[in-house]
Amino acid sequence: MPRIALSDLSIKSAKMPPKSAITLWDAVQPKLGLRITPAGAKSFVYMVGSGRRKVLGRYPELSLKDARAHLTRLLAEKTLGHVPIAAATEAITVSAAIALYIEKHCDQISKNGSQYSYETKRLLTNHLAPKFKDRAIDKISKSDIAGIIDGLADRPSEASHAFTAVRSFFAWSVSRGHADKSPCDGLQGPPTPPSRERVLTADELTAVWQKAVQSGFPYGTFLQLLILLAQRRGEISKLQRDWIDKTEKTITFPGTVTKNGRTHIVPYEEMTAAILDAVPDNGCHLFPASRERRKGPSATTMSGWGKKKAAFDKTCPIAPWTLHDLRRTASTLWAEIGVPEHINDRLLNHVTGGKQSPVAAICNRYQYLAEKRAAMHLWEKRLAEILA
Repeated sequence: MPRIALSDLSIKSAKMPPKSAITLWDAVQPKLGLRITPAGAKSFVYMVGSGRRKVLGRYPELSLKDARAHLTRLLAEKTLGHVPIAAATEAITVSAAIALYIEKHCDQISKNGSQYSYETKRLLTNHLAPKFKDRAIDKISKSDIAGIIDGLADRPSEASHAFTAVRSFFAWSVSRGHADKSPCDGLQGPPTPPSRERVLTADELTAVWQKAVQSGFPYGTFLQLLILLAQRRGEISKLQRDWIDKTEKTITFPGTVTKNGRTHIVPYEEMTAAILDAVPDNGCHLFPASRERRKGPSATTMSGWGKKKAAFDKTCPIAPWTLHDLRRTASTLWAEIGVPEHINDRLLNHVTGGKQSPVAAICNRYQYLAEKRAAMHLWEKRLAEILA
């Protein structure tokens, strides 16, 4: 293998590899190497038996001088039979690495419990941690990850999201020196799930609404608001009372809960007002978490979507549908009743802004509140006709 005499200058000027990590081996201390990841992370490693590598520490926290001295000491102790060099470092477990990833990465870039952080935690703790939580992270194989993804073959969207979360987690772990190589490298991910086109018919929408009314609070109320407001599941589930202005009849979703990170104002009409007024006052959240939760991290707002939806479907036998289909159905019906495309998009809080150019969508900060209110008035009128 090619070697160079490592120096602080050569380490600082070393270029990041374009695809996979590389190791520069030291000509001064032959068993010492500098590992560089595509993300730019640099760690000192050393060679042990059978070509395996162990991590000494990250550069520049561990200096080149100290890395050489430490490795020389470890090799001397091995020669004297004091400490097996392979035991000089202990690999971190998957569960410990996930905890660090959530704390140091997800929560740092997703303040206030945004959807990104929540979904990443859910995917890793549901699919990766249960099977391999006590296993050393560098002992996870490509076939282990393939087994997880293959087990979700009947849920293509979940499989796709899980693979993305796991791949990002291992890439971060490699960049932090917790593992030498990601088991996702070279692993083909699951097929991209096809775009859904399900739009509920008038009869199906009526069936869902009527069953939601019978179900009552909380899940039935939640479904009614999804139909009326056509916002995302995560946004409705996190609704707080101080976001609702009952005088102006508006709901202001802060950027911390919206998908695009932008504050989003949605006007509402009488049907929505009646439902909001009927929600019991159980604190700041309209849909607080159940107090019967027994295990796992504590939650603030309602969760357990899969079980709630499955229970609801048993009492509402229509063709399979998802919560997101309600949003698509509303948008389709808005177009039918003449809501302009750019208002349709703004009600959905899409970044595109209809036919606007990307520059116009960024520069134009007008809220179109009057136009959105007129659209919601037409929507409640049309929905009342459907449900009559």
